[in-house]
Amino acid sequence: MYNLYIEEENISGDDNMNFFRGRSDVAVEIAETNASRDFQGIKKTEFSNKGIDVTRIDILSDRASEILQKDKGRYITINLKNSFEDYSVFENAVETVFSEISSVIKDLIGKDDFSAIIVGLGNVDLTSDAIGPDTIKGILVTKHIRENLPQVYDSMRFNSVTAISPGVLGQTGIESSVIVKAVCGEVKPDIVILIDSLASHYPEKLCGTVQISDTGISPGSGVGNSREKLNFSTIGVPVMTIGVPTVVDTVTLTGNVIYQILEKLRDGTDKSELSIYDNLSSAWNESTADILKRKISETSLDFIVTPKDIDCLVKKVSHLLSISLNKALHNNISQEDINALLN
Repeated sequence: MYNLYIEEENISGDDNMNFFRGRSDVAVEIAETNASRDFQGIKKTEFSNKGIDVTRIDILSDRASEILQKDKGRYITINLKNSFEDYSVFENAVETVFSEISSVIKDLIGKDDFSAIIVGLGNVDLTSDAIGPDTIKGILVTKHIRENLPQVYDSMRFNSVTAISPGVLGQTGIESSVIVKAVCGEVKPDIVILIDSLASHYPEKLCGTVQISDTGISPGSGVGNSREKLNFSTIGVPVMTIGVPTVVDTVTLTGNVIYQILEKLRDGTDKSELSIYDNLSSAWNESTADILKRKISETSLDFIVTPKDIDCLVKKVSHLLSISLNKALHNNISQEDINALLN
């Protein structure tokens, strides 16, 4: 059951924090960061599916795209809170991710019988960047069955699925975009589905949300190492992107710490704490934040940070994504049959 409300061109954010944000690939976070700016062309939709919160940001105008530095299109963020602590919540999260993936696929190519290439972007040897390659391990690929066992393929009512993990430039010497375009030229899929790790403004959201978009992606953009874009214009095939935030930068962490300290001081009853709050909050403005951000970048403390249990989190999120994707790619096959074929 969906509970739906729509809020057009009205994106809220915390002004005290917005000017101290660092890198983020998550559209709803970027929209909140720019909430105080005067522009139009964003539609925000929020709803709940089986207790799983979903936020959709539609970037509709060139002006909004320029300010947010995100391509025009649809960005769906699914909150995975508690999904790995309670199996029933996990199942609801799988159903929600599956539903949103299926919806985007249908809107992009308009048919149930299709061929797809799943691309796991990232460095499998770097845990925080391994969401894509790890998800690929659980994908049911079927293109070879279609070519070598057509009777089995037809009886199982598969869709033709290919999966690749192109690695990163430092491993292969080849840009991911070059590999993806070459494979697309050979396989000629109806759709390309990219899976990648992202950066977030919020430490608590790392491996706790999934973003699905119909706009493509620039690999490495979250850590300031943006490569050639992968989208319809560069590949020539409709593209869907699935991203999971796994890292946060030092600027954002610093801002979060300062903000939480200010909140604690503001809510305190000690007069000396309230006095400190007054002094700090009066000095806390966009100019101060810019100075602090610049000073951080000038030190050796300009880090990209990931949770201490990132290895477990990546495995859990990758498992959830692979289940959801298999359901969307092969919607005529039961989960039991998919598991049997994978094993």
